[in-house]
Amino acid sequence: DRLLAAGVTAGRPMTGAGPRPQIASRELMLVLGVGGIITAIRIATLFATPLNLGPDEAQYWDWSRTLAFGYFSKPPMIAWLIATSTAVCGDGEFCIRIWAPVLYFATSLLVFASANVLYGGRCAALAAIVLLTLPGISLSSVIASTDVPLLFAWSLALYFFLRSRRSGAPGWAAGLGAALGVGLLSKYAMVYFPLCAAIYLAVSRDRPNPLPWRHLMVSAVIAVLALAPNLLWNMRNGFATVTHTAANASWGGAWIHPMHAIELVGDQAGVFGPILLGAFVWYAAISLRPRAWVSLDDRSRLLLSFSLPILLIILAQGVVSRANANWAAAAYPAATILVTAWLDRAGRRWALAGSYGLHLALMLGFSVLCIIPSLIDRLGADNAFKRLRGWDLMADGTFAAAERMPGSTIMMDDRMILTSYLYYGRGHPMPVTIWDDDGIPENHYELTRAFAQTGTGPVLLVARDRTVHLFRLSGFTGR
Repeated sequence: DRLLAAGVTAGRPMTGAGPRPQIASRELMLVLGVGGIITAIRIATLFATPLNLGPDEAQYWDWSRTLAFGYFSKPPMIAWLIATSTAVCGDGEFCIRIWAPVLYFATSLLVFASANVLYGGRCAALAAIVLLTLPGISLSSVIASTDVPLLFAWSLALYFFLRSRRSGAPGWAAGLGAALGVGLLSKYAMVYFPLCAAIYLAVSRDRPNPLPWRHLMVSAVIAVLALAPNLLWNMRNGFATVTHTAANASWGGAWIHPMHAIELVGDQAGVFGPILLGAFVWYAAISLRPRAWVSLDDRSRLLLSFSLPILLIILAQGVVSRANANWAAAAYPAATILVTAWLDRAGRRWALAGSYGLHLALMLGFSVLCIIPSLIDRLGADNAFKRLRGWDLMADGTFAAAERMPGSTIMMDDRMILTSYLYYGRGHPMPVTIWDDDGIPENHYELTRAFAQTGTGPVLLVARDRTVHLFRLSGFTGR
């Protein structure tokens, strides 16, 4: 209780009309300097690394060549971003991935802005640098992923929500709606935001609520208008993205997987860092006790509302089915501010220092491995990088085999193989298709590039060995 009081109950109230938050210029310059150095290291890593695009990255690049308001498995924002960067500097891996370090730097500045509203400049600077050095952010900064624009939009929406909550000005509500729209066009995990906001408004200590319902409606209308083109695309394509997202949840199997939950907790320690995750779990546990909850200030209620429900939802998903480590990513902007403020104000700065040191060491070590892949094998870490290696060799071998079969069609049995070939085999003239054994599209390419058994030309099959026999069982008659 003493640590709880020292860490979170002191300071100004979060909500209500009040003075405009002062810009902490000295702390902001610190974040710009440290963040700029970290971002420069990440950009240099992207420029120097010989690692291939992963299959998902190659797929996003392929989507970017035909812009649309939606795609089979994701909303369109990642493809739009890649289209803008490749239009400037070409189709190389560097240009496809450049948005990751740039947008994460921008996200850290938004976390700074939100933490400054809540706790002032010192905590804001600490939280921004904590976020930028998280292990999950370091890993995600060298790949093109939908989490990049999602976390930017989430952090922007959180800032607008805070400002709307403090002042009630309609302009902030409009900005919140736009940020929600951008987030939904980035990844559907943005739907957690209105859920978290509703939870916070229900448990907030501040009454009356200074965020009028008409402003919430403005936010909702703007968000829906921004998402409308994607919704129309889904309607015209049988709600392909929504169906795929639901299928990813995999709720049709056994109902209890306790080991999955344990693995997920370990994954979150890898994403957020073991020290920070331990501090967050401890803080949540002590603050949710009835006696502590009564005295908890509104800032902490808000940050818990925008982090803990997401982690609990993903944990439940892991128990009943499966959950990827990055599915809880939206929890960490608020969790970062909360844990940083608590450790700083409770006099546990040694935990922050240890976390900084560990995370910076991991970031630099990861950058070295990306630049010198030969070290990956020497350290026995090849399994962690296997999705980013060898695809260029596969494409060269496939094209060489196809050249020995004039008039052939290349047929893949796997989306990852196909997307990687589309990127590393770009410019090769042979038609590329995918085998759909049941006639039900399960990915973008079974929808757009399914093999049709027509014509008499030869087919070059590129398949995983364990699935070759399926083509005979499925009635394939080609040569």
